[in-house]
Amino acid sequence: MTEYNLYPLLREHVVSDHPTSYLEIGVQDGHSLKTVLKADVTRRIERVALCDNWGTSYGGTGKGNHQHIHNVLKSVDYQGAVEFYDGDSKKTVPTIPGYFDLILVDGDHSMDGCRIDMENSWKILKENGSMVIDDIIHPDHKYLLQVVSNFIGKKSNDILHVQYCTKELNGVIVIKKKEDKNG
Repeated sequence: MTEYNLYPLLREHVVSDHPTSYLEIGVQDGHSLKTVLKADVTRRIERVALCDNWGTSYGGTGKGNHQHIHNVLKSVDYQGAVEFYDGDSKKTVPTIPGYFDLILVDGDHSMDGCRIDMENSWKILKENGSMVIDDIIHPDHKYLLQVVSNFIGKKSNDILHVQYCTKELNGVIVIKKKEDKNG
């Protein structure tokens, strides 16, 4: 796979991995969500969970709520289940039931926030699922590459594949979870 920014990479993973469930941490205006759902031309995605504080703390729109996301869902004619988890992802993600095939971590860009979002997401990522972490070389968050690298080192026995996409824009890493042969 060549180096990609976030949107082409998300499209490629939807097309190749055929997820049925998607969790997005850090929704903002819904561009990533729209990208994922548009790429799902076979309409396999049955469940979408969206976690955001809907404020301006991390580049948010400041819209204060998720009402604008309903327009995004309507624009792609999404008919599946939608769950909103409003608030701090460090608190809301652990409350999300079930597991996900594809997770985008693009919320709290602090060192601890990103680390905790990855740890919490990993617990609910299905085997053979992919976790995408955005902005790992963003000029304002250059430390995130080290945070993600440390996470990868700690989880290396549970990782099938890591894809570093760090030559374009703000950088993205995709971590594919290994299937548990003992489970």
